[in-house]
Amino acid sequence: MTAHEAETGVKCSLHRVPFFLESDYIDQPEGWWEPHETRMVRKFGSKEAFESVKVSHRLMPRAVEAGLDAEGWTEERLGKRRQSPTLRAHRLVAWIDGTRGWEAAEAAYKVLGHGHFVESALLNDMELLRAAAVAAGADADGAENYLRSDRGEAAVLSAVDAVHRLGIHSIPTLFINGRLVCSGAAGAEEVLSALRRAPRGAKRTFAPEAL
Repeated sequence: MTAHEAETGVKCSLHRVPFFLESDYIDQPEGWWEPHETRMVRKFGSKEAFESVKVSHRLMPRAVEAGLDAEGWTEERLGKRRQSPTLRAHRLVAWIDGTRGWEAAEAAYKVLGHGHFVESALLNDMELLRAAAVAAGADADGAENYLRSDRGEAAVLSAVDAVHRLGIHSIPTLFINGRLVCSGAAGAEEVLSALRRAPRGAKRTFAPEAL
């Protein structure tokens, strides 16, 4: 997006729409988690199938291409990820986006991503969520009070439901001006190409709650 703005002078904004990789996680008690490998073996049917998918998805090579290895991404750390319910994390990102703007939400998202992929933190861990709020310029206590209530929960669940109705089953999925342009881990050049094709001045957005 920065490259697109420098190239065209057209300013873009990015808004993340919530998506649950595992919808059943929402029913799990606070503090519950499972190893990443356990989830993936269940999803693909066997450890051998999971290993094959890992190779085809090129997660670590893509991380190196993006410079994430310098931020601590390693094969060992990725393997130690712990999967947990993500409703609180989605609520936090949506709350920050709505109150402080998309760039602040991205700052929070970066902290959440680092915690999950590098530190094996649970995405509903309150200390991680507080740190993400601070990175976004929000008050940590205010963020915790918000997350310990049920505020914003219905909106996130409604958005997730709308995404499922659209048939989206993988992330990231990118919409530009309300239209699906790519699904899966697209490279920077593919995204830049999609932005180049987008009509200038368009203001249409993808709004699941409006579907």
